[in-house]
Amino acid sequence: MKDTVETQKQLMKEVNLDNIQDLMDDMHCIKEDQEEMNEAIARTYDVEVNDEELDAGIIPSYVKDF
Repeated sequence: MKDTVETQKQLMKEVNLDNIQDLMDDMHCIKEDQEEMNEAIARTYDVEVNDEELDAGIIPSYVKDF
């Protein structure tokens, strides 16, 4: 048990709090970017789709440059 405590103390001396804070800041930025991407993916657009035209292979008028 004593060895464990000594090992833990040694490891704690090697911990750099600035690196931990930098990592937390990076993770926060990544989380914000991920939330922004999720919002963009979740957007819906009110487009009327005629299933019969799609089944017949007719390109809908709202599809440009196809």
